[in-house]
Amino acid sequence: MLLILFFSIVAWAQTNTRDAYLRWTEHLTITEHPEPGYRYLSEIHSKIATHIKKNEQVVEPFRVGKTVENRTIWGFKINPKYSKHNSVFILGGIHPMEWVSVESATDLLIQLAQHPPKYTEVVIIPVLNIDRRLVVERDLSQQDRRYRRVNVGGEDLNRDYEIHRDATAVWRHFIPDRYTTSSSPLSQPESQAVDALFEQYRFDASVSIHSFGGYIYYPWAGRYHKAKDWQELDHLGVLMKDAQSGKHPYRVKQLSHWMFLFRAQGTELDHFYGKYGARSFLIESTRSGIVWWKRDDWKDPFRMYNPRDPSLDIQRCTESMSALIHHYDHLIDNPSWSCPCQEHLRD
Repeated sequence: MLLILFFSIVAWAQTNTRDAYLRWTEHLTITEHPEPGYRYLSEIHSKIATHIKKNEQVVEPFRVGKTVENRTIWGFKINPKYSKHNSVFILGGIHPMEWVSVESATDLLIQLAQHPPKYTEVVIIPVLNIDRRLVVERDLSQQDRRYRRVNVGGEDLNRDYEIHRDATAVWRHFIPDRYTTSSSPLSQPESQAVDALFEQYRFDASVSIHSFGGYIYYPWAGRYHKAKDWQELDHLGVLMKDAQSGKHPYRVKQLSHWMFLFRAQGTELDHFYGKYGARSFLIESTRSGIVWWKRDDWKDPFRMYNPRDPSLDIQRCTESMSALIHHYDHLIDNPSWSCPCQEHLRD
């Protein structure tokens, strides 16, 4: 009897949240803007709402937490077609200028709503830094192309996590700007909400999407030495790379090996892997949107991160993330299979 009551309460709460989200989207105003290859958040949420209505058993909206300005951070859970065995987390919109990341996370959500995985639950936050993303939308509407990176609290959400916050490389004395972190670990409500989500779900793998660079990175970011599971991480990264369309797919690399002097302290990449054991990846999508012979592009920070036509990079991101999700489905369909990296680790 108690079990029936529990599941009834859970079902009621899910329905109530879904209805609240759908009611909220009904009041959003969709406006034209100067970047036709991209969508404002109102259009993105309206599109997601359409697919929730069509696939209500597949997509569940939920409240992840609040931003500094008390806006709801919406997450979306994609229920697998059959029983759940694995879980993958997708995070977009950490930096407010990086619109390709939000578009990629949204397109993946829509694809999965129509064709859910077999056994892998997927949780997607299309945009985390909502407050400042809306500021960038306002900027663009006013033809004000200025640089934005931090959240309203003045912190870089890409440097607000717990693992590898302390800089150990000698180069920190010569290029200190490359070794900065937020004022304290998990100092912002957005980061706290994501950390609490990991406590709840214990994801098997995660992908955070950024731009620009054209890389698929894996841990570590804050240390030069290799992670203990680096063979598996590299193998999964190559699997994601090989799924990409077009010539010159993104390269796969440990983030701190991008450049000998470079470290990234307090990143979500190291946090998700180091604290929770998730196979963690960071996609630096696009290779910049600047057209080198157009002088105005050099003064446009939005164009630095976002190509005029983002379709190929959005496709590459969604293909990479889909390949990772299908990898976990494949493990259930073929329980005796193991990737070559696991064989190497046993030697």
